[in-house]
Amino acid sequence: MSVTTSAKRLTVFPAIPAETAHALLRWLPLALICTLPVVFYAPFFTEPFFRDEGSYAAVAQWMLDGHVPYENAFDNKPPMVYAYYAVSFLLFGENVVAPRLLVALLISGATALMYVEGRMLYSHRGGLVAAFFFAMSFGVGSVQTSANTEFFMIPAATASLVAFTAARRNQQPGWYAAAGLFSGVAMATKPISLFIFVLYALVLVADRVHGTADQRRGLARNLALLAGGLAITGAAVVVPFALTGALPDLYEATIVYALVYVGDIPLSDKIDAVREAARHFLFVTGPWNLFALLGAFYIVRRGADGWGPLIVGFFFANLIGIAVAGRFYAHYFIAMLPAMSLLAPLGARVARDVLSSNVAKVIVAGFLPFLLVIPLLNSVAVYGHTSVEDRHEAKYYGDARAPWENRGPEFGEWLKARTEPGDGLWNFGFQSEIYFYSDLRSPTRFFMDRPFWNSDEYMNQALTELEADKPLYVLDSATYENWTGIKIYRIEVRQWIEANYDYLGRFYYADVFRLKGASS
Repeated sequence: MSVTTSAKRLTVFPAIPAETAHALLRWLPLALICTLPVVFYAPFFTEPFFRDEGSYAAVAQWMLDGHVPYENAFDNKPPMVYAYYAVSFLLFGENVVAPRLLVALLISGATALMYVEGRMLYSHRGGLVAAFFFAMSFGVGSVQTSANTEFFMIPAATASLVAFTAARRNQQPGWYAAAGLFSGVAMATKPISLFIFVLYALVLVADRVHGTADQRRGLARNLALLAGGLAITGAAVVVPFALTGALPDLYEATIVYALVYVGDIPLSDKIDAVREAARHFLFVTGPWNLFALLGAFYIVRRGADGWGPLIVGFFFANLIGIAVAGRFYAHYFIAMLPAMSLLAPLGARVARDVLSSNVAKVIVAGFLPFLLVIPLLNSVAVYGHTSVEDRHEAKYYGDARAPWENRGPEFGEWLKARTEPGDGLWNFGFQSEIYFYSDLRSPTRFFMDRPFWNSDEYMNQALTELEADKPLYVLDSATYENWTGIKIYRIEVRQWIEANYDYLGRFYYADVFRLKGASS
């Protein structure tokens, strides 16, 4: 046998063409980056629902049974979050995994969109840097990675930014309609996205004054397309409620009640809360802050080819949205990280230039580990636990009700064993996930007590509806919550409960009552 023949037999795989190899090397990093959100979500797939997630799950479950949100389930959250949960249940089954899996996949798609945005603004490498920072942000333990509204909002908000940038960069007005449409989806998921839409309108007006000749033309047309896209989303959201006669309920819950909910906090308290929450956020997101700050410095010194106002404006639009709400939880600030990720490529340029100095290299070598150690320790404190229950309590560190949420599935099974379909349940408190776990429905649209904080009228309506259709079981977890200033309404509700129900004792995290005279 010749050496040539032997060599041919040893050639198991054909040679990869140079063009294919180049394409793989170019796109493989992006593919790997896009998997990171799923990797970071996976440890939380089977985690018990956080109470917000539980309320969305319960309402989505009732939607699939033919009930209408707001008319049958009163809350101030916009309708898209319930739609996302309902779709996840249809796709993946009615379980705790479904919404987490759906949002992880959506955020993976948003990571690819972040690359597209970075590619349009900077370069292929800049797009990869932006996508990497964006994807890594969901691994920061303190941002409470979950299926809450902020996380479902981010993909639509990112898509709107990509569409707006494409329209402005390529002078293709049709993309303004897409930007408005996706802005509407984001707003119907989390209303703070309103300020992103306002930003786009302001940028278009600024282009009319300071932009290029192409940008100055067609202001009215572009604003109309932007507003038209928003109107399409608005119509898609509103029409189903109009057809079912639930439009007044939608308005009352998402506009009237939402404004009362946001407006009952004094401005001074909001400012103090922003300052305190921002301090924590800056502490646990060191690398994002460093590169975003350097990126902002780059824009001030050199500009960003006319894109600086949009990039910085996107940051402040999200910040203003968070501040206006006036209530600050760690997961709210996840909305900041996409904008900070867009500043990161510019920050990397500054860092590269600075590191040309040996002195700077020594300073950064000592400083950067300090910025990394806090986020790493924070994430290890969450991800390092072996059980989902321990990870849940670590993720919501200091939340006295996190242990309650861990017991929710067991409590739900306890109720299932003692009820029949249609028996009814009312949760006096905020642990709405119990409806999902027990597969029981509230006979009053006020399926939790939070509206009572702001209006006695809501409490009176709830008691009237409960009197007309008494559930078999009532749970009172509000008694054990450590909220101040809400004791008065508790007395009246508790009196109604005790007048109509037998006290069985405290089980899990709530006082449990059973309807008087109900057959065993």
